[in-house]
Amino acid sequence: MTDILDSFLEYEVTAEQYDLLWLFITVEAITNGTLDLSRHRIVKTGPETFILYQELITPEHTLKFENALVLGRDYLLKKINGAAYTKHLPKIHTIA
Repeated sequence: MTDILDSFLEYEVTAEQYDLLWLFITVEAITNGTLDLSRHRIVKTGPETFILYQELITPEHTLKFENALVLGRDYLLKKINGAAYTKHLPKIHTIA
């Protein structure tokens, strides 16, 4: 379970994608949707619930998403901010 989250935090929380992640998670006008990232996909099923998938390439060279992880909004934001602090990103939002 934490392998998916650790991988997500390592590869997707970057200076280039941090604001995109933050907006997708926090903007209430986005009630549901999907955010495709470089190695992961986040599905917003409501304002407080997110499903995180890791992208896998099979030996047949097909794209596959598996091992889903369901996360709450505040937990996900705290994990993203923790990774941002560790990576010394220049602009980090506060959780409201």
